[in-house]
Amino acid sequence: MRIVFCIFCNLLILRNISVAQDDPYAIAHYPYINYDLNEITDSTGIFSDTLARCLVRLINGNEKFSIAHIGDSHIQADFFTGRVRTRLQMLHPGISGTRGVIFPYELAETNNPGNYSVKSPNGWEAYWSTKIQECSNIGLYGIKVSTTDTLIELSLRITDTVSEPFNKIGIWYGADSEGTISVKVNGETVTDSLLASPNGVATITLRNFSQQATVTISLNSPSYFDLFGIELQNDLPGLEYHAIGVNGASAASYNRSLFFTEQLRRLKPSLIVLSIGTNDAYHYLFSEEWFKKEYSTLIDSISRACPNVPILLSTPNDHLKNRADMSANINVINSVIISLAKERGLAYWNFYEIMGGDKSIIAWHSDSLAARDRIHLSPKGYRLKAELFYIALLKAFDKKISEIDY
Repeated sequence: MRIVFCIFCNLLILRNISVAQDDPYAIAHYPYINYDLNEITDSTGIFSDTLARCLVRLINGNEKFSIAHIGDSHIQADFFTGRVRTRLQMLHPGISGTRGVIFPYELAETNNPGNYSVKSPNGWEAYWSTKIQECSNIGLYGIKVSTTDTLIELSLRITDTVSEPFNKIGIWYGADSEGTISVKVNGETVTDSLLASPNGVATITLRNFSQQATVTISLNSPSYFDLFGIELQNDLPGLEYHAIGVNGASAASYNRSLFFTEQLRRLKPSLIVLSIGTNDAYHYLFSEEWFKKEYSTLIDSISRACPNVPILLSTPNDHLKNRADMSANINVINSVIISLAKERGLAYWNFYEIMGGDKSIIAWHSDSLAARDRIHLSPKGYRLKAELFYIALLKAFDKKISEIDY
C-alpha cells in the first residue's frame, strides 16, 4: 500500500509540475554543458531525504518549508534564486509561500532584485562586511543600512506574482533607544513598542493580507537605527526561498558579520544552500589553506545556527577576472568545497563541472549566457542555471520519494 501511494504521489506531483512546463526535465541544450553530471551528490542521503519529506508534508498542507540560500552577487540580484523560487513555488497548487526575508538594497544604493522595492525618505548609510577587515555589528546579509533620524519611514512593495501575500512583518534592527513601530496596510494601522537592542526583531501581525505596507518607526531619543533585513510572513503552510547575498561576499566577509549566526537561526530553515567562492578566488590572502580555514569557519557558523539542518554546498562558476584566467584558483576552490563536503557528509552540486569546467565561461558568453565581465552570468544564463538546479532538486526528490513512510 505504501509503495502504491508513493508512486501515486510522485505521479501527481510530476503531473502538476507539467502545468507550468510540459516536461519538468525539458531544458535548452548546449554542447559544452555536461547535463549527465547535473545531479546533487549526497552520500549520506540526508539532504535529499529532508527535501522529499518537507515537500510531501508541504503538499499535504501540514507545515511550512523554508530554504535559505546564502551567497554573493550571484544571489543578490535574485535572477538565479528568483527563478528557483518560482519553479519550486509552482511545483504543486497551493504550496507557494511568502517572499520571506528581504534586504533594502536600494537604500544602500546598490542593485535591488526586481521583485520587490523598499523606499524611504530618510538618509541612510551602508556598511558592508566586504569593505572592512574587522568583525562588526553586521548581520545575515553581510550588509546593513543605518540612519540617525528619529522618525523613519519605509514603504515596501512586493511585485512577485507567485509569492503569497503576508500578514506579518518582522523588522530586523539595531537601536540604542526605545520607541514605537507602526505598520499601515490597506487603511489599517497596527502599533507596537520597539525595544533598545543591538540585534532586535520587531514583529507586527496584521488582520489583513497584503503585498505592500508602510512602516513608521519613531525613536524616543536621538539614536542610531540599523536595518538588517525585513521578514515577510504569514501563518499558512507554504514554501519560502530566502535569497541571502551581497556583492563581493566571501566566506571571510560573512565570518566578520557578528550577527550572522543569530539571524540565520531566526529563519529556522529546513534546508540551507551555500554558494560562496567566487570572490575568495582572487582575495589577496588566497591559498588553499586560507580558503579551507575561512570556508570551514563559515560552515561551522551555519551548523551552530541550525544544528541538524542539511547543508548543500554549490561550487562557483568558471569565470575570468579582468579578462584574466582564474582557473587555477577556481580549481582549488572547487576541490576544497568538494573535499569538505565529503569530510563532513554534506551534499554538493558541482555547477563548475556541469557548466563545462575550465574556460566554459567563454562559451557561455558566446551564447549570451554570461555577462560582459565574464564573471557573472546574463539573466538568460542565470535562468538556465536555475533550471539546472531545479532539475537536480527534482532528481534528488525522485530518488527518495519511494523510501518515505507516510
